[in-house]
Amino acid sequence: MAERWSLPTSLLETIQFHHQPDRALIHPKLIHLVYLADLIMSRYVAGQELERINPGILNQSLKFLGIAADHIPAIIDSLPRQIFVF
Repeated sequence: MAERWSLPTSLLETIQFHHQPDRALIHPKLIHLVYLADLIMSRYVAGQELERINPGILNQSLKFLGIAADHIPAIIDSLPRQIFVF
């Protein structure tokens, strides 16, 4: 569908690999970031089947983005609370 809509390659690749950021070729930083955002937000959606965290991919994304794992709680705490209201 994204191709049919002629979305830019950055969005095509992000849609395609946001659950597998290690497969990104053109825009890896964007896709690792979207993967982490999706993973964080999926923890807060009640009733949604949550994907299992793959520690290897998570650690790879954190390393790629230069984020220490112990900074994740502070990142989550800094998010505006209204984004968690569905």
